[in-house]
Amino acid sequence: MAKKIYETEKSYKFNISQLSEIYGMDRKTIRRRLNYAGVKPSLNAPGAKLYTLLDASIAIMSFEKQTQELVYRIHGR
Repeated sequence: MAKKIYETEKSYKFNISQLSEIYGMDRKTIRRRLNYAGVKPSLNAPGAKLYTLLDASIAIMSFEKQTQELVYRIHGR
């Protein structure tokens, strides 16, 4: 079952605008987080850079977690 879910998530591909809508974040923010994490499009055709949902989610959410940990360290919480 887990393998099927993993393979399904790898097959879903979205562009920056769609990821922005999914996560409720600005497109610039999504692009920066993907670039920072080194995520490359799984499909890079002219005018169509598509990212797998799995790769994009890991990059976007890990950045969120890193930021949260930094804030906790700074404020001692």
